[in-house]
Amino acid sequence: MRQHQFKLWIVKLREILREIKNSHYFLDS
Repeated sequence: MRQHQFKLWIVKLREILREIKNSHYFLDS
């Protein structure tokens, strides 16, 4: 159970990081 939650958390974190990267690209252009 705990491991599953951990994986879920990592997936969410990666999505957030991707969103941040996208916004940075928009700011640069």
